[in-house]
Amino acid sequence: VDTPVKKIKEFVETYNSYIDMHIQLTKSVKVDRPGQSEKLSESGLFMGDMTLIRLENTVKNTVSGAYFSRLEKQVKLFSQIGVSTGKVNSSWESIKEGKLTIDEDELRKAIAENPEGVAAFFGADTDGDNRTDTGMAFTLVRELDPYTSSGKNIIQTKIDYEDEMIKISNEKIEKRLAHLKQYEEKLRKKFGAMEKAISGSKSQSEWMKGQMGGGDK
Repeated sequence: VDTPVKKIKEFVETYNSYIDMHIQLTKSVKVDRPGQSEKLSESGLFMGDMTLIRLENTVKNTVSGAYFSRLEKQVKLFSQIGVSTGKVNSSWESIKEGKLTIDEDELRKAIAENPEGVAAFFGADTDGDNRTDTGMAFTLVRELDPYTSSGKNIIQTKIDYEDEMIKISNEKIEKRLAHLKQYEEKLRKKFGAMEKAISGSKSQSEWMKGQMGGGDK
């Protein structure tokens, strides 16, 4: 019993760490007044990011889903072996976070009394071909594969897309800076010519005054 209990505890701990990280990355901080930018900086780096939101929904739905096997004494839900998002009458804030809690006594009892049912909950063969085709762990691995597989997975595609957007933005910034530099040079030349014209006008005015006797009489 100790070995599966340890493994399930490790899974729950990792799952809860993921939930914490997701909350930090996607949290939205409400502002007290429009334009309160100092509070907006407290929001998560990926606030509103649909890729991460879909991933969280997939993970939560998979873990809380019901799974069937060919066994007579089935374990269909995680909560049947003492793992849930909270006992009856738990606070809504706690349940809303979606973290898992373990009733170890209930878990140990379930494993001791129905080890086949507990095993089938995580992975089972429903069509008799000796290949696992259902179960919470089986489904979770399958659902996460598009996000974690090597090569062009969803996360890597998202990173590549963001990198491309950064590259395009940097190119736009460079073009804008080059345009501003040219415009600055153009203005400098215009103001230089204007200054030269004003200086010439002033010299001509002084010359005319001199020709007219200094302009003091």
